[in-house]
Amino acid sequence: MASVTLDTRLSDLVHLNPSIVDVLERYGLGCACCVGAEFETIRDACAAHEIDGEKLLADISRVLNQDD
Repeated sequence: MASVTLDTRLSDLVHLNPSIVDVLERYGLGCACCVGAEFETIRDACAAHEIDGEKLLADISRVLNQDD
């Protein structure tokens, strides 16, 4: 599994596993497929939307680990 951190760009995350879009949308982050996703990190998105980044990372990791 690739390492995903708060500094991972949203576009990289979606390319890593498209199922991640469902996780992001549950957190209200519909921006994963927009142009800004090329530059915005998970940390940026969490700060802008007042989301607990560590909790989001844990949910992302669960999805990524399912595919291993």
